[in-house]
Amino acid sequence: MKRMIIKIIFLTVVGIAFVAGCEEESQMDTRRSRLIVNENTQLKKDLESCQEEIEKHKVLFEQCEQAKKALEEKIKVEGDIEELAENALKDFEGIVRLREENERFKVEVAELRKELEMHKGPTPLPHTN
Repeated sequence: MKRMIIKIIFLTVVGIAFVAGCEEESQMDTRRSRLIVNENTQLKKDLESCQEEIEKHKVLFEQCEQAKKALEEKIKVEGDIEELAENALKDFEGIVRLREENERFKVEVAELRKELEMHKGPTPLPHTN
């Protein structure tokens, strides 16, 4: 009978320990669940914050793209202006060269007229009868 009482006490202690362990495990599961819920909530907030940042960066990227296009257009226009300036300079140099040539021709014509006058001799006076 003593053995039976020892077995009953042993089984009771094991049963109480099992129930206590399950209850403790249940409390641990509840704590873990709460931690997981809190962590998920924080992660959702972080995700929303990141999505807002991404949207801001998309807007900034679009503004940068527009600025880039404007600069590319400006560079193209400046290149066109530079080309026009180079052509105008060439035209001006051509005009200067033509003026110099024109002055040379004027001098040459004047010299040829003098030479012609020298070969002609004096001009006869008109006859009066």
